[in-house]
Amino acid sequence: MLETRKQVDGFGESRNAPSEQRRFLTRIANQFQNGNNEASRGTYGPTLKSKDPRKLRMHIAAENDKLAPKVHAKGHMFKFKRAKDVDQNQVQHQDQHVGDRTDDDEGVQSEGETAKAKPPAAAATKKGSSNDSESESEEEQEEKTGFIDIYDWIRTQYRNSRGAELPGTVNPAVLEGLFRQQAASWEPIAKDYLIKVNKAVLRHIKRSCEDLITDKTIRKRIGDRNKRAVAKSFQLASAQLDQILQDELGGVLQTTNNYFAENLAKNRHDRVLIRLQKFLAPMEQTAEGGIPAYVGLNLDDLIKRTHLSNEDSAVYDIHDILKAYYKVAMKRFVDNVTLQVTERHYMGPTGPLKYFSPGYVGGLSDDELKNLAGESKATTMERERLTTLLGQLEKALKLGEAQQ
Repeated sequence: MLETRKQVDGFGESRNAPSEQRRFLTRIANQFQNGNNEASRGTYGPTLKSKDPRKLRMHIAAENDKLAPKVHAKGHMFKFKRAKDVDQNQVQHQDQHVGDRTDDDEGVQSEGETAKAKPPAAAATKKGSSNDSESESEEEQEEKTGFIDIYDWIRTQYRNSRGAELPGTVNPAVLEGLFRQQAASWEPIAKDYLIKVNKAVLRHIKRSCEDLITDKTIRKRIGDRNKRAVAKSFQLASAQLDQILQDELGGVLQTTNNYFAENLAKNRHDRVLIRLQKFLAPMEQTAEGGIPAYVGLNLDDLIKRTHLSNEDSAVYDIHDILKAYYKVAMKRFVDNVTLQVTERHYMGPTGPLKYFSPGYVGGLSDDELKNLAGESKATTMERERLTTLLGQLEKALKLGEAQQ
C-alpha cells in the first residue's frame, strides 16, 4: 500500500479541469518567481553549492568583473605611451641628422623635418619599460599591424589624412577615425560577454525548472516558453549593444567628463617637463632659498632646445587626446554595457526572469492551460486506477483492523 500511495503522490495534484491546471501553474510560477527574486538580489539558500547555476547574480557579477579588465587589456589596437616613452621615428630622424649638430644640439627638431625611417622592431620598445596596458609585445604588434608602435601608426595616419588644415593642426575627422580603429576590439569583446550572460541566464532557468517541476512533459513545455523569452531578451540586448557601439564608435567624439581635460592637461604637462628635464639635467645647479637655479641658463636656448616640429607636435597631441578620451570612453562603455544590456534586458522587470509569473498564468485561456499543464489521457487513467486501488487497499486494511 505504501508503494501505491507513493505512485499516486508522484502524479501530483489532478490537472483535468482548467481551475486545477491554473492552480497548479500558479503555484509553480510563485515558486519560480521567489527563486528568481532571490537570485536577482544575490540572496541564496544555504544548501546551494558554490557554483550552482541558481546563484545567478554571482555569475553575472563574475562576468561583469571580467569585462572591464578584458577591454582594458585587449580592447585597443596599440598600447598607449607614457610621456617619457620614446617615439622611434623621431629618434631615428634625429640620428640621421646628428652629424649636422654638436652634442649640445642633440634632440633639437627643426620645423619641416618629416623624413620617416622605420628602425628594427627590436628597437621599438625600451627593454623593461611598462605601458598603460598589458597585452602583446610591440614586436608582435608590428608583425600584426605593420607599425612599430602607436606613434608610428599615428604619424602614418596623420600624413595620409592631411586635408586643408594648416600645418601642425589636427583635423577632427582624423581623431574620429583613429579612435574607431583603436577601439575596434570593443565589439567582439562585448558580444562575447553578452553570450556568456545569456548562457548564465539559461542555465539558471533550466536548473530552477528542474528543481520545481517533477513532471518531465510539463517541465519541457514551460522550459520551451522560457527559452523563447530568453531568446527575445538576447535579441533586444544585442540591439541595445549595437546601439551603444554605434554611439561610441560611429558618431562624433563627445564627453562632459572633466577627467578627459584633466588627463589631457597632465599628459601635455609631463611632455614639456620631460623635455625640460633632459635639457637641464647636465647643467650645474645651485639652490637659492630652496629653489633650484641653473648656472648659465639661457631662455632662448631653452625654448629652442625644447621645440618640436609641427608634425611631431601634431603626432604627440593626437596621441595624448586619443589616450585621454579612450580612458573616459572605455569606462563609460563598460558601464553602459552592464547597465543597459544586462540589467535592463535580463535582470530588469521585462526580462526573462519575470516572464513565467502568476500574472502570465492568469492570462492563459482554457485551451492554453490544457496545452501547457493538462494531463495526458494515459496519465489520467493510470492515476484513476492507482487511486481506486489505493482506496481498496485502505478499505481492506480498515476491515482487517476491525476484525482484530
